[in-house]
Amino acid sequence: MSTREQLQQRLAEWIGTWQTAPYGVLTGIHARQDGPGKYRSITFGLARTLDAELMIWSEKRLDLRSSRHQNMVQTFASEDAFKEFCVKEFGATV
Repeated sequence: MSTREQLQQRLAEWIGTWQTAPYGVLTGIHARQDGPGKYRSITFGLARTLDAELMIWSEKRLDLRSSRHQNMVQTFASEDAFKEFCVKEFGATV
């Protein structure tokens, strides 16, 4: 299992402990639209208040696009920085 795949699995399990969307947490792997390479993703939501996609490019680059922030992309340099943001912004539990 690759490092990105392990990170994706850990974060998907963590998100699954606090999100409430009826479809759960969806994971995937995607080809880049603008060049070579692939990225892993986690799609999740909170009922009626949030739709979000986390794009995992590497352990040191995670991009979050969420409906709460007009789909602007927010970049995090680590798993911990992403989790800290989710706790503050979405009421996630650690």
